Amino acid sequence: MQEQYIPPFQKEEKLKSILEENNDDRENKITEEKRILTYLSQLKNGEKPDAYIILGIPVGSSKDEIKKRYRELIKLFHPDLHRDDPDKLDISKCLNTAYAQIK
Repeated sequence: MQEQYIPPFQKEEKLKSILEENNDDRENKITEEKRILTYLSQLKNGEKPDAYIILGIPVGSSKDEIKKRYRELIKLFHPDLHRDDPDKLDISKCLNTAYAQIK
């Protein structure tokens, strides 16, 4: 089967949109990481931050929403995917603790 011809300008537009999506994903991941690290520092200082805030979900979320959000975050910050970054291990522990509190 022969591939459909795509004009070069359309290839550029498609590539730009893919790069923009990847950049947005990267920015979201950085924002999530900063938020979680903030609450992780509170845990280390003996404070007990709200588990809903750690997971970034509203209070009263359904069990399915909580589970979905937890899985999204744990996939982003799993320590096996980031062996060189010790913060990822702390983040995953923090996420596990928060999820255990509200599941």
